[in-house]
Amino acid sequence: MSSSDEARGEPPDILNGHTLPFIVFIALTALTPLVPGGVFVIYPLKTVLAAGMLWYFRRDYSELSKWHFHWLALPVGLLVTLLWVGMDGFYPKTAVAEGFNPFTTGAPGLDWLGAGIRLGGSTLVVPVMEELFWRSWLLRFLIDRDDFRRVPVGRFSGFGFCVSILLFGLEHDRWLAGILAGAIYAALVYWRKEIRTAIVAHAVTNFALGLYVIAARAWTFW
Repeated sequence: MSSSDEARGEPPDILNGHTLPFIVFIALTALTPLVPGGVFVIYPLKTVLAAGMLWYFRRDYSELSKWHFHWLALPVGLLVTLLWVGMDGFYPKTAVAEGFNPFTTGAPGLDWLGAGIRLGGSTLVVPVMEELFWRSWLLRFLIDRDDFRRVPVGRFSGFGFCVSILLFGLEHDRWLAGILAGAIYAALVYWRKEIRTAIVAHAVTNFALGLYVIAARAWTFW
């Protein structure tokens, strides 16, 4: 635990601003089938909570202090979207899910509100939350478990790379596309020695995928 953590009374490094938003988000995702209203209730809730936690811990994210990124984030993000959609059906998924169709309430205003929350959350909140967890915290934690902050962002470890992309893939039902996406985002971090480019690439991926989902009514991707 760093001295700044002690001053703010934060938990140990395994529970910190890089991990807690992700943990809360995933925990609420697991509870979705148990809650009346399901994803219509849980997704806005977990998105708002994750965003609030990211804001609360914002001073912990020194890697985001300067906000600039490489332009390749844009085509790379689109490439991941193409892989995600194009590979579908060519390998077995870990789960068969109907996905989220927001256009089922019978009220067009509520339908589009649900779609907007899903698209906005997946574009603005999830990429920041996941890149801070997977590519900023986990990659460094697997190198220095006592204090991941001592490890510069983008330091390569073969073990960390393999573990992170495998777990990132298994987080998704489309595990193979997830592994490839994790490898691509990690490659951006290793190349640029920062996570901002990976965050933008991830955001582009999710935004483009969301537009495709709505346009093609391909709800299983949500």
